[in-house]
Amino acid sequence: MPKTHIVIAGIEKVIPSMTDLALFWPLLATFGTGQRITSYSTIITGPKQPGETDGPEEMYVLLLDNGRTNMLANEKTREALYCIRCGACLNACPVYKNIGGHTYNTTYSGPIGSVITPHLKPMKEWKHLSHASSLCGNCTEVCAVKINLHELLLENRHEAQQAGYAPLPKL
Repeated sequence: MPKTHIVIAGIEKVIPSMTDLALFWPLLATFGTGQRITSYSTIITGPKQPGETDGPEEMYVLLLDNGRTNMLANEKTREALYCIRCGACLNACPVYKNIGGHTYNTTYSGPIGSVITPHLKPMKEWKHLSHASSLCGNCTEVCAVKINLHELLLENRHEAQQAGYAPLPKL
């Protein structure tokens, strides 16, 4: 372990207690990789205590907001923050399967990325991601935490239109 461990995470990654981890950890493994337990998670409960042989001497946790509290305040979009980043929606999305992740040009790709990115970055510049979907509902169907992703994509389209960022259709 390094002498100083620094954690940088979004505010939605905080769970109420270690007991709650028993629910979330298997969800991540099962929906993300089809395993019983994920092979890439580490639990560090803080700096090394007297008598412990391993662990960091210091630990810092930096919680990022980056627009997440705005999403939390929005009753319609807040459920996107439930995402555990398992990747099930990406695996089920026909658009993502065909174009891949680099095309989204953002940290979060696929259906969940198309939902949250326009709220974490300027909607005007990222509204197009909510149109990168067939709205087939596969993402919603496979979501481990039951986020209504295809409805949130429609909500993003609506919010972009309400803000004047989307042209009105010509009749």
